[in-house]
Amino acid sequence: MKKRLRKKLHLKEFKELGFVLKLEYDTEDSDKLDSILDQILAIVEDMDLDCGGVMDELVVSELKPNSGLAERKDAFLERVSKIAGITKATAGELIDVWHTPLGDDECDCGCGCHHEH
Repeated sequence: MKKRLRKKLHLKEFKELGFVLKLEYDTEDSDKLDSILDQILAIVEDMDLDCGGVMDELVVSELKPNSGLAERKDAFLERVSKIAGITKATAGELIDVWHTPLGDDECDCGCGCHHEH
């Protein structure tokens, strides 16, 4: 496969890694939750990352392929865990954010993985 196509399809050296961040809060007040989310987004921006999702489950990913997310994941989790109002923050394993289904979707082969054949 040519390099241009690998880049377009986010494959091999262009694969973008990420992880699912699950959060629990000590409040349901929308103003406090907005403030917490603003703090999370500030950390994301400061660490040159990207994220998307909903309040209790975010997908955090690298902005550029191969930018060392594995080395920065623990530091990110530590900073997020220190935000007032967050009672629990857990980070999942690194995943390919373009080719890994989120949730309970498994591939059709029955192997229990999240990939396409």
